[in-house]
Amino acid sequence: MVSLLFSFYSIQLFVTPSQGTTIQSFYQVMTDPGYEAIQWAQRNTPTDAVFVSDALYGWWFGGFAQRPTLSAVDPQYLTLSREFEPAKAAKNLLDTDYVIDNNLTQVREDGGYTGRHNPMFLAKLNWTYFPYAFLNFNNDETTVFLTEGNVGRSFDLSQLPVTDMYVETASDKNWASIYVGRGNNLFNYTQILTVYKGMQFVNMSITLESNVESVTLRWVSYIFQTKGEPIDKGNTVGYFDEGGKVLGQLIFTKGQPKFHKSGPELLYSFATGSKVNLELWASAFSVSDSLATHEDPRLGDVMEDNLASYQKQPDNVANSADIDVFDYKQALTDWNISYIAVRNSEIIPKFARDPAFNLLFINDEVAIFIVK
Repeated sequence: MVSLLFSFYSIQLFVTPSQGTTIQSFYQVMTDPGYEAIQWAQRNTPTDAVFVSDALYGWWFGGFAQRPTLSAVDPQYLTLSREFEPAKAAKNLLDTDYVIDNNLTQVREDGGYTGRHNPMFLAKLNWTYFPYAFLNFNNDETTVFLTEGNVGRSFDLSQLPVTDMYVETASDKNWASIYVGRGNNLFNYTQILTVYKGMQFVNMSITLESNVESVTLRWVSYIFQTKGEPIDKGNTVGYFDEGGKVLGQLIFTKGQPKFHKSGPELLYSFATGSKVNLELWASAFSVSDSLATHEDPRLGDVMEDNLASYQKQPDNVANSADIDVFDYKQALTDWNISYIAVRNSEIIPKFARDPAFNLLFINDEVAIFIVK
């Protein structure tokens, strides 16, 4: 029995580099491009350099490249409590730039370098560990229209260079905000997301400001993705997902958009303006397991109740769950990360366009970035 166990483990642990690609068909994880990236890392990076990669590839990377690697392993597959935080950091790094979670709702923001989740609002459900993505804005689908003199011009947010982005947390930990600023020679666009301790709704504040006298802001359009059927009540819009029993709600407090169900789209129009302030509150949350909740009148009551209470912190806010903040730059420092090995092509632009990273290696399957 001992010799049998030894032979089984020796196949995995003591293969030569050339044998590593031979056994790839058995595990269906390693490929020739994947192994080429590992060889490059072994030859071109310091032996103590810390890498980040996805769960499956990180296992191979740490073994064959012989580099300390943070693998983005889902929590249900971890066995030791000390593995949770590095795995969580790796998972967030490979997904987004900022996450704020107050245990009632969660918001994720990819920052200004890629159009994807800008931001995304997720519901926290009691029947699953994983937050439920529900409302999603995208820089590629947010358009600002202005006139420069008599000439009309439109810009998607993804076309605007990033001027600043960072996270700020209150000294008493009662709130945390994500700031993302973009702009060009014609106008600036600033978005601030603020999550409060003990509050279901997230504040989304937007400022548009022209940089020259001849520029007038005319309108901004937000096409967003969501789930379920719409419930339009004028100064608030809801979406109910019957399968997940989740209600997403937007409350408009500064600026009243036209709501188009097809899209869906929020369209803010300005008669004239050199500076515009917009504000809405957003959340997604579990409503009930009761079939009665599927009726529109009951959902309307929930939305009306939220209109009366969305800005109120609970009296026992000190006993509310602490705000959990993920800041990608802080995570890079905290975990002494030097390299990111990315296999998800959707995520590559997030690193390629961010000046905090440099692309050092890429093939058909893997891109390796160095942290500046």
